[in-house]
Amino acid sequence: MAEREAERYRRKQAEHGNRHARGFPDPLFTRVDADETIQQFKPVAYGRATEVLPGVTLTFRDAGHILGSASVWLQLEEEGSRSRIVFSGDIGQYDSPILRDPEGNGVADVVVMESTYGNRRHRERSDTLREFGEILRAARAGGGNVLVPAFAVGRSQEVLYELASHFDQWRVGDWHVFLDSPMALAGLTIYRAALADEAADVRAEFRGHENILDLPNLEEVVDTEGSKRVSRRNGSAVIIAGAGMASGGRVVHHLARFLPDARNSVALVGFQAEGTRGRQLLEGATSLKIHGQYVRVRAEMCDLTGFSVHADSDELMNWLETASREPSGVFVAHGELAASKALAERIERELDWTGVVPDLFERLSLAVPR
Repeated sequence: MAEREAERYRRKQAEHGNRHARGFPDPLFTRVDADETIQQFKPVAYGRATEVLPGVTLTFRDAGHILGSASVWLQLEEEGSRSRIVFSGDIGQYDSPILRDPEGNGVADVVVMESTYGNRRHRERSDTLREFGEILRAARAGGGNVLVPAFAVGRSQEVLYELASHFDQWRVGDWHVFLDSPMALAGLTIYRAALADEAADVRAEFRGHENILDLPNLEEVVDTEGSKRVSRRNGSAVIIAGAGMASGGRVVHHLARFLPDARNSVALVGFQAEGTRGRQLLEGATSLKIHGQYVRVRAEMCDLTGFSVHADSDELMNWLETASREPSGVFVAHGELAASKALAERIERELDWTGVVPDLFERLSLAVPR
């Protein structure tokens, strides 16, 4: 992606000069850099304490967010002092399909936790699924397409799972279903392998059943020309394309093509951060700037963020409350400010623990009084 963006910049610069070229002529990192970094990776199983530096021991626990996601437990020892710090990472929803629930919090002196949905509760999943089925019914009756901007890992596979699970009920066989994202296709291969190999973070009832993600009418779109053909369709297509917040990727081209037509629907199935096209659509934008031009929004917008693989406010509190004892502080991060503040306030109000939204560059002593 970085290399492609740099090449796009250089091409625009050659065509129009600096006035129309946005970005940088050289990528921040290259495929070679990525390959060399990957060579340094070492797999570590959940629950296995591993010394990564003298006095620093790391343990991963299943975060239930996406395949392979983990919360991090660090035990630090220095000059006879020992402290335990937990980094939640992204915590997944409880009772979500495919993956196990997040593991508990355990013993921690300090907790640093996410707050993506720190001020929001998800709708009941049954309501979200019922609405998705209704979107398909209405679009089918009107002759439109359904566009699903989806994150490549986790969300795309979960949408496929629900389409397969409701194949007859939602008349999915009436549609052409496209997965238009090379990264999502790679993720699909990994998910199928994890199911077949009975990976530890897969729900027990699905282990050995890699076919739960299979659709007889799924078309895997690999190259750019195939993506362009998908965009030329006038109806009867469910198009799952990256990226999830419509900030880049192939979904942007599909939005430019499908947004002006009121017969089409856009299903927003994940978190939409401030400043993204997805957030603008979620908040009712009537036009959207794409590739330097404004595109009229007439397609129906559908908020299906109940599909999110992030825990909501209640689930974040559930995860935190599994701590074996009160930590000296819970530091709320990785969320928009309103969400972080709401979660920190809830921690103090309901648990009577110290909840803090840290400032940029704020320092904290990790020495635990004994």
